[in-house]
Amino acid sequence: MEPLTWWQSGVIYQIYPRSFADANGDGDGDLRGILDHLDYLNDGTDDSLGVAAIWLSPFYRSPMADFGYDISDYTDVDPVFGTLADFDDLLAGVHRRGVKLIVDWVPNHTSDQHPWFVESARSLDNAKRDWYVWRDPAPDGGPPNNWRSAFPAVGSAWTFDKTTAQYYLHSFTPHQPHLNWDNPEVEAAMHDVLRFWLDRGVDGFRIDVIYKIAKDPELRDNEPGLQHDEDWPTIHDRLRRIRAVIEKYDDRMIVGEVYLLDLKKLVEYINTGDELHLAHNFVFFHLPWQAAAYRASVQEFTELAEVSAWPAWFGMNWSNYSVFVGNIFGAPLAMEGLLAFFAESTFIGLWLFGRNRLPALVHTLSICVVSLATIVSAFFILAANAWMQHPVGYRIVGNKAELADFWAVLRNSTLWAEFSHTVLAAFVTGAMVVLGVSGWQLLRGGNAVAFTRSARLAAWVALVGTVAVMVTGDIQARLMDSQQPMKMAAAEAVYRTQSGASFSLLTIGNLSGQPIFQIRIPHLLSLIATLSWNGRVDGITSVQHAEALRYGPGSYVPVLWVTYWSFRLMVGSASSC
Repeated sequence: MEPLTWWQSGVIYQIYPRSFADANGDGDGDLRGILDHLDYLNDGTDDSLGVAAIWLSPFYRSPMADFGYDISDYTDVDPVFGTLADFDDLLAGVHRRGVKLIVDWVPNHTSDQHPWFVESARSLDNAKRDWYVWRDPAPDGGPPNNWRSAFPAVGSAWTFDKTTAQYYLHSFTPHQPHLNWDNPEVEAAMHDVLRFWLDRGVDGFRIDVIYKIAKDPELRDNEPGLQHDEDWPTIHDRLRRIRAVIEKYDDRMIVGEVYLLDLKKLVEYINTGDELHLAHNFVFFHLPWQAAAYRASVQEFTELAEVSAWPAWFGMNWSNYSVFVGNIFGAPLAMEGLLAFFAESTFIGLWLFGRNRLPALVHTLSICVVSLATIVSAFFILAANAWMQHPVGYRIVGNKAELADFWAVLRNSTLWAEFSHTVLAAFVTGAMVVLGVSGWQLLRGGNAVAFTRSARLAAWVALVGTVAVMVTGDIQARLMDSQQPMKMAAAEAVYRTQSGASFSLLTIGNLSGQPIFQIRIPHLLSLIATLSWNGRVDGITSVQHAEALRYGPGSYVPVLWVTYWSFRLMVGSASSC
């Protein structure tokens, strides 16, 4: 029996460069930061992790529309991470420790800012036009077929280009146009990319969505049980030609992201011995949490795979964990939705339009009900959010989560930190509204006694409440920072890692989640979270990548800052009356 290779026997450690280590202090991880911490990964002793290889996520030039998986230059390092010289130093440092380096290769698509696509989009007869997948609109003017983006929020996999009046294909965001692998020039150019990094000494490639580089050239609609936009039979010859490039170099390997949930199809990528060395087995990821299910899947793989085929099991990730939240909080959140809709809509109407039509007591009660209903609504959602951040009182039965201790959920310290901070902030908002209205009325000559009293009360509530918000905010921020940094970033709409991060008073975002309008207080978030004026707060972009690398593919970005400020404004408006 032949001895096992390094990629069969050793631990491969994945690094997302932007969140691993920052050598120059600009708030973004970089290649020098990784180099400085190589001894942590393997220093030749039992005091280090002892990894056999490092898998480095994309570090190429990129506009970062998809965390580096939208590449604008395959043969250069993005300035965020350093330079080619930094990469060479990192590679040399890795090899000195007897460790291998695997880099991500993204052959399916480029950035829409890649020079190839910029040229391709200039005109119908451009020399690079056929380097991407362009098609005329359907007879009704819509997309050429029914293919959909892998990101549900994007919708169609086609985007219309007004300049040339054609659609271009993208399986992910519109910023990631598909390369046309049916064009031999494209295939040759991508092989040259492999050779560029192999010549520098890279030991292997993790190939992003490799199963999508082969599609039905006739672009026919997807059908039930037959996908025309991926895993087309031409994939295997293309993989053999890629493998042939790799085989020109000693002791190199390729592993593919093959998100096909059919083991028979999966093993075709590794069975012949001349395509992939490894293929991530995502079937494993979707199994119920039962030993019998895993045993059956392993047995099926063993029966289908040739002796030379090596398994690469892909386990559970955080995306599944979010399903557990639905198991436990689905019914309460449904109740919350009904409560918010019926109670708030009914009593807000009474509150706004009943001042001069209802007895004072009834009108006052309607205001109280609005406030109470909104607070209860906030409680249900914050309970679910707090549980995701700090899960307590549950057990896993089969592949579902069940509530085991209701009181543990209610005693969750994270819940009460969030809840108190949110409600207090809401009342501060309400007090500011009252203060503003009272001041306006006094300027107009309104009832001096009544509005002076309301202004004085509102000022005290705002002052005391602000101090309370700062205290509870510090508690909540510390819990968030240690338990779930994504929530910290999302709550205050911090998109990029910052030193001296500002606190969001209001953020309005677009459909892609990027802020288009913000009111912020400089340095305040860092002060609350770290008790340092210039303390580091990780941003959404960095944490998303770190969690995707840790738990697997998927989006870990909650639409929290929208919800968070909705509660503050809703409860605050109610309390102001």
